[in-house]
Amino acid sequence: MIFDSYNMSGVMVLNNVTPVITALFGAFNMKQVCPDDNGRIYITQKTEDNTSWHHINDALLILSSQLGLLLPKNTDRKIKDTLYALATYFNATQHEKLTLILEDYPFDSKADLYALFILAVCFDDGHGLQEIRFEGGWKIERPQIFGFGGNGAFLSREIVSIGTSSQPIAIGEKLRAAILNNDTERAADIIFSSLSFLLLGIHDNKIRTVITAQLANQLQTVQPHLQHNN
Repeated sequence: MIFDSYNMSGVMVLNNVTPVITALFGAFNMKQVCPDDNGRIYITQKTEDNTSWHHINDALLILSSQLGLLLPKNTDRKIKDTLYALATYFNATQHEKLTLILEDYPFDSKADLYALFILAVCFDDGHGLQEIRFEGGWKIERPQIFGFGGNGAFLSREIVSIGTSSQPIAIGEKLRAAILNNDTERAADIIFSSLSFLLLGIHDNKIRTVITAQLANQLQTVQPHLQHNN
């Protein structure tokens, strides 16, 4: 479904607004939460705002020039060339998630905040970006079932949690069908997939392993606890 409009607002938590932050997020109408609070910055996005990768590349090219970087002479000013030059400057060419972005990311649409967060982490010029929290909503103008929707995310160096408003409906529908068919294995798979998605957002493998083990232990106590309450 193609929506007519999308609006988003959120907060960035960081140490300083630096040239890298301005280049990457300037299109998102950055504004201090309050005059004496440099650690939190409001960001917003409206349908008419130009947050395309092409627009952000223009800002990154200005940043590259300020840093004295020389792009290859045969470059056609593609954003991948700019990002690779910046990755080299910030010694981030071996960063796993940045490598995936450079190899596989489609840069033919509007920029998304998760990719921009990864770039900011790799290109840290003293900004110390810690978190981005945002919520957004979209709609179509003519009345239509499910003509509204939303998304939200919590992005940090330790945990990433991303979701849309349609997920509870999709999970509930699949889970109900499995229960009606007495397909307990399918129902368990659906719940497992949801938990796995959240667990995979934890970046530290050791911490994720410990949490997974603790979660398994807690799940063992769920049924006796429910029976006691009933």
